[in-house]
Amino acid sequence: MRVLLDELCIDLGFCIPPKNKAQLMSKPPSDATECVDAVIHAEGLEPEEISLTIYRDMKARATRHYMNAEST
Repeated sequence: MRVLLDELCIDLGFCIPPKNKAQLMSKPPSDATECVDAVIHAEGLEPEEISLTIYRDMKARATRHYMNAEST
């Protein structure tokens, strides 16, 4: 989860506050969509406020992360 959150911060600028990051790390969302939505909410935004291109990029990255986590 830390790798994904760092990637979303560095590459896309979604750098959530440390408290929110710790919460996501301790209790990760169950899937990529929940994860992306949680990151967006932690930024104080709603998913509908994000451009579709950015949302899809975030979801693709989260999906890869979740798929890699399942295969290990």
